[in-house]
Amino acid sequence: MESNNPPKKLILDQFSYRAFDSTKTKNFIKMDKTEFLNKVNEQYKSITQLVDGYAPFCKHIFIKNFVKDLKSEYIEINEETEKLIKTKYNARQKNELPVLIRYIPMDLIDKNKIPDAKFLDLILYSKEQIVTESIAMKMEESHIENLKKTDFDYGIISIKPINIDKELPFTPITMMRNALGVSEGGSGIEIDKKKYMDGVEFWSKNVMIQ
Repeated sequence: MESNNPPKKLILDQFSYRAFDSTKTKNFIKMDKTEFLNKVNEQYKSITQLVDGYAPFCKHIFIKNFVKDLKSEYIEINEETEKLIKTKYNARQKNELPVLIRYIPMDLIDKNKIPDAKFLDLILYSKEQIVTESIAMKMEESHIENLKKTDFDYGIISIKPINIDKELPFTPITMMRNALGVSEGGSGIEIDKKKYMDGVEFWSKNVMIQ
């Protein structure tokens, strides 16, 4: 389950920028991206192993949350929260196919009822995969060339504030999207039925907060 030695350093991939953008999520990281990355890389020095993700190019690291006022990204579904659930078609970036998601707007919940995030799940993609997907998504040539020249092994593609130091099950729709080709925003990875059902079990009882 664990991988080999960690890479030289991490970078923030453009895909993770949404975590710092108040127009994308109310539960955003109130820190400068460079400051955040410096703190992550400082903790990263003591990490000796990466946790395997859903594909060979995907890894995780779990670190203690150091971001102030950052809440957990999900909450349990109960009588009070169920009536607040909304749905929408969502694309994480402009070249992706939109998919239907469900969530609760953070403005609808008393923030005191949302637990503070104890950990950050940093999802990493290898440099090779990030370059491959950037080309497939027809990103600017200057961005692609800069990626190729930058000295890194993994980029942070997602930052998940959570309360446990292990990966949450993917939402079923995320697994479906990952099964798409890279030109549609996926990774071309076949759905793992057990993990899919684990996701159904968890996300039938919990809902994302945005």
